Amino acid sequence: MQIIKSKNGFFLTIATILLILPLIFLISYYTGISETGREDAMGKMRCDELHYFVEDVKEDMKRSVTIFGRRAAIYALDYIVETGNSLKDYTFTCTPQCDVDCNEFSFDNTGSEAAIAELTLCGTLFGENATYMMNNTIPEFTRRIEEHALEMHFVTNLSVAEIKVVPMDAWHFALIVDYKIRAYDKEGMCYYTENIIRAMSSTSIIGLEDPLYILQTEGHVMKYIDNCSASLGALGVAGCSVKDWGNGTGSGLVVFWSYLKDNLSKPERQSYCTDLGEEANNQIVVMDTAFGECNNLDACCFDINCPYHLGGVIDYAKNNPGGSFVGKCNVSIPWISATCKMDNETGFGPGPGCKRPPGCNETFIGTGDCIFILNLENELGCKMHRVLKGYKSNETNTSCYYVSDIEENYNSECLLVNHSNGPCFFDRLDGNLNLSQNYVDQSMEYFDNSLIGIETLVNLYELKEYNAMYPSIEIYSNATWIDYLYWQDTLGCGVIFSCEAMGERLKLDCPHGYKHETDTTCSNVSQCECPDGVCTENEFCPADAFTCNDSICYEPTCINGCGEDPITDDIDPGECDETTFGACAGGMGCYCDAISNCVPCLVTDAACTFDEQCCSPPGKCAGWKCK
Repeated sequence: MQIIKSKNGFFLTIATILLILPLIFLISYYTGISETGREDAMGKMRCDELHYFVEDVKEDMKRSVTIFGRRAAIYALDYIVETGNSLKDYTFTCTPQCDVDCNEFSFDNTGSEAAIAELTLCGTLFGENATYMMNNTIPEFTRRIEEHALEMHFVTNLSVAEIKVVPMDAWHFALIVDYKIRAYDKEGMCYYTENIIRAMSSTSIIGLEDPLYILQTEGHVMKYIDNCSASLGALGVAGCSVKDWGNGTGSGLVVFWSYLKDNLSKPERQSYCTDLGEEANNQIVVMDTAFGECNNLDACCFDINCPYHLGGVIDYAKNNPGGSFVGKCNVSIPWISATCKMDNETGFGPGPGCKRPPGCNETFIGTGDCIFILNLENELGCKMHRVLKGYKSNETNTSCYYVSDIEENYNSECLLVNHSNGPCFFDRLDGNLNLSQNYVDQSMEYFDNSLIGIETLVNLYELKEYNAMYPSIEIYSNATWIDYLYWQDTLGCGVIFSCEAMGERLKLDCPHGYKHETDTTCSNVSQCECPDGVCTENEFCPADAFTCNDSICYEPTCINGCGEDPITDDIDPGECDETTFGACAGGMGCYCDAISNCVPCLVTDAACTFDEQCCSPPGKCAGWKCK
């Protein structure tokens, strides 16, 4: 062994070793720390990946149950079409395809909800495979999720704990799935578990077939659910009586007197309504010329007591009713006069001095158009005398569905009437004709909403066409057209704004008349509310005319907001008469001439020989007319 010869060398070697050892320990320490940090960072990244994966699964489950629910509803409808049977009292059938423990899993409700739950969870109906649901069930979704997890080196397990099918509102239902999820990283770095997660859909029924139509017509008539709105009221105001003259209400198709005069002989006119029979009841004769005469028309046309009479009569001219056709023809049917010209079809009508006021000129009438005469008056001075344009019953828009709220809002308007709300979508799958309380209770529990029923109008003309081929389809000619009440043969009354077509007329029950704001032959929805001391647009209140501008030789009106009606060949009391200052001062009277100018009367001491000499003195003149 070689001995270190120098003590200095020995101590230098020892010092070097002592200096190197801490450096070695320090390098080793920081190397260990760096390795642990890398491992921690990799673990955090994997845990983040697992977290985001689970969150994606939750969102995908929500989207999937929405799709599965609608497909299940479509397949349930297909079953009804193919079999003609409803899903009433259907019970959930649990099979291995449901991927749940059938000894523990249960679906408590019966009927269409149970069918949709089984289709969604198991892909079966009555325990048999439903081809349409292939690859669109919760177990299939779970399988795809688990396969995708393996590709990411995760192990995932999803298990359904409970499923519910609940009405959400009139247009949607909810598929509520409670499930458990367990996921972990293959390397054991991260682990996720959650006891119960809820996925809920908002599945629309819009665009689906209405099962009630399928069931009630043995599958021959189909109708698709559409959330829209169509007015059943008047299409517009064609005219108003500028003198507030009229009585009664009625509807019919336009026939111009000028047409009858040119195309019928006198004997034919004298038996016109008698010869027409019931068709006469659906006509309104418009006297566009020969004002003030009966025009040799069948006396029965104007007599409400005759079996065959007109639905109404209109006179354009501003003749006093007592001296015009109303008095001369003993009119007892609905009538209105002084509407001025309302058509652009004929070349007849009063002169330019008779014009429709603003708001009374929204539309024109023509031969064959459906029109409605509306006359309302009350003890407070409200007067409403209008001609409105309606529609033929076969032109009624029956495509729209509405939220059914009769119990909440409209039964109270009608005495001795207590209709149920219309059936919801599940009721319709079950074949129920009224809204079921158990579905209302479910919706209230989960969504605090009781308005889940829907309703629509039947197309009676379409039903009659199919009835000709399939007589088993019931036709209820006296029933309301509201679908769920129609199938129960609930009495309806003719809608005033509609006209009979092909032997049928749109009918509504009393509550639905109020709902759709339309008068029927049984209920008068239109109200006459005035005066209130203010004349506003769309308010027909002549009693409030005093609040409007009153020019000389013009009379203020409140027919549709404020207006002025020209006074011609007459006096304007207090403005264009003996009290007027200026041209007519000093006791001389004035009158409104043919163009509504206020001009002095030609007063003489002698008895008057023509009207313009009048206004005064008494004894020689009556008003401003010669005796």
